Amino acid sequence: MEQNGIYPANWGWSKQSSFTGPTQLGVEKWKVSFENTLSISSPVIDQEANIIFGTNRGQLICINKDGEVLWKNQVTSGNIIGPTINSSRSLIIVSKESSESELVILTSSGEVIKRYRFNNEAHYPPILSQNDEILIATWDNLIKFNAEGDRLWHFACMNISSCPVIDESGNVYFTSREDGGVLISLNSEGQLCWKKKFAPCFLEDDPVMDTSGNIYLAAAREEPHHALFSIDQQGEIKWKFELTNGGIIGSPAISQEGHLVMGITGFQIVALDLNGNLLWQAKVGEMIQSTPILDSRNQVYFYTHVKKKKVTSNLWCYNRRGNLLWSQKINHALNWFGFSPYNGLVTRTIDPDTYLLELTAYSVEKSI
Repeated sequence: MEQNGIYPANWGWSKQSSFTGPTQLGVEKWKVSFENTLSISSPVIDQEANIIFGTNRGQLICINKDGEVLWKNQVTSGNIIGPTINSSRSLIIVSKESSESELVILTSSGEVIKRYRFNNEAHYPPILSQNDEILIATWDNLIKFNAEGDRLWHFACMNISSCPVIDESGNVYFTSREDGGVLISLNSEGQLCWKKKFAPCFLEDDPVMDTSGNIYLAAAREEPHHALFSIDQQGEIKWKFELTNGGIIGSPAISQEGHLVMGITGFQIVALDLNGNLLWQAKVGEMIQSTPILDSRNQVYFYTHVKKKKVTSNLWCYNRRGNLLWSQKINHALNWFGFSPYNGLVTRTIDPDTYLLELTAYSVEKSI
């Protein structure tokens, strides 16, 4: 089972799963519901295909591959962000309540190992380095802990606006709104390497990194025009892909074959090569709500929302050449999906009127 799950993830996550997603969506296998429940925590999938997520009331919930609630632990009273799974299969979460936050490390069965409280409001999930060190971004600090949860260093920076990404050497990259928007690089000891401004404002989506260490992030060239920048590890611009009349939605995903896939306004999804050349462009017809996720065959998955009397969602699958394979209507607001070798595809939805949260597993039909 991949350590990354779907999101949040460790240092190597390019938004491509090592699992194979469905080429045709099968029938519903199971559904589990939780009344009056909200969650800003994206689930992860562990080695036993258990699905683990946190709630806005401090509960951490684990559902097994058969759709049964394996355990439900009251970890904190705050809003849980995470979890992330490290190489020892421990769960890492951040809980925030008012202006304080707490890092919590738990066993794979949800028992607390370590707590660390700090007077900063965390807004992003924990990110792990290659050796399981933990990075937490708050509004005004980037904090690093060792794998045991002991604080190593912090870097003060106002208005941090993205999760950090980490390269193979442990260098850290993140964006901030200061000076109108800057990209910042720190070394593994928390010392400033460089701080550069490339556009009037960086968008609040995570940068992604390819296997060569190049960074890709979206910025507003000038309202309402956006551009995707390719930046090397020294902070130099390699290229930029500019939209003359429109915006970029979410972060790009990077495929094994070196394609960048992202949603743009105008109800479209596009793919570029790593030199910034347009490969294909597909008209979806609905506003894309998520960063695309790629499966092991480079198929592209994302979701859209449609609001009439009730919010409904559509889950979409395109092949690596930009051709639509299927779309599936899903009741309520879809806010996460993931792949699993035991359950072909798992979705999570929330009814915004009743706060009914549901996880649903679908079987996978044989590939065509």
